[in-house]
Amino acid sequence: MKISQVVVPNTGGWQIWQSVVKTIKIDQGKHYFKLVAVTGGFNINYFNVQKVLTDINSLKIDDIIIFPNPASNHIVIKSSGFQYNKVEVIEYLGKIVLSKSVQYEPELNLPISLTNGAYIVKISNGLKYQEKRIIINKN
Repeated sequence: MKISQVVVPNTGGWQIWQSVVKTIKIDQGKHYFKLVAVTGGFNINYFNVQKVLTDINSLKIDDIIIFPNPASNHIVIKSSGFQYNKVEVIEYLGKIVLSKSVQYEPELNLPISLTNGAYIVKISNGLKYQEKRIIINKN
């Protein structure tokens, strides 16, 4: 049974990416994920499937800043309104490559050792979280 479909726009080039986000609500239980391409001429950089129990856990605070971006060997997480205690770095295939319990600081300098690529930085406090995209470029 088809639950939903996503239309992906043509960006005009193989290395020109555009994010497409779609929330799909499904009933509780066992499900199978199937990706069907109706037409060709595209490539998929990644897709992310997340289990979200309720939308109130996703924190939407614009005063959280992660820099530099692109980064090489460290990142700085700056937050004046959200007191987090955990930082995770997740590669786009979903694997957690760094997970660290931290003491909240308005400006946290975090050393990292990652290969070049795109990652998600997730900061959380057990009840709420915020995710930001970063690029690692050691060149």
